[in-house]
Amino acid sequence: MKRLILIAGLVATAPAQAAPAKPAPQLVADGLRLYTYHCAPCHGEGPGHPGTAALQRKYDGQMPALLADRRDLDGDMLRYFIRNGVNAMPYFRKTEISDAQIAAIAAYLARPRK
Repeated sequence: MKRLILIAGLVATAPAQAAPAKPAPQLVADGLRLYTYHCAPCHGEGPGHPGTAALQRKYDGQMPALLADRRDLDGDMLRYFIRNGVNAMPYFRKTEISDAQIAAIAAYLARPRK
């Protein structure tokens, strides 16, 4: 009985889940800077970007090849690909790109667009 009362008390005092906040402008700006430095050399716009070219072949117009145009790349997905690599994309250690930096890149990619 004491256990039930304790659990009920913990549930009643647990903070409610708030809706996710919009990314702070500084986080998005940091994400753009980090994206430009770490991602755009391979995933940028135009010819000469092997990551974009590979994704264009892979998706064949069904999804944007340019990462900056995507809306489905959350922090967990980015972290997975950055930490593990895929095909010709190398993996990056936490000493190269931190989890906080990945979160900033995700905030940039999730930014509101006009």
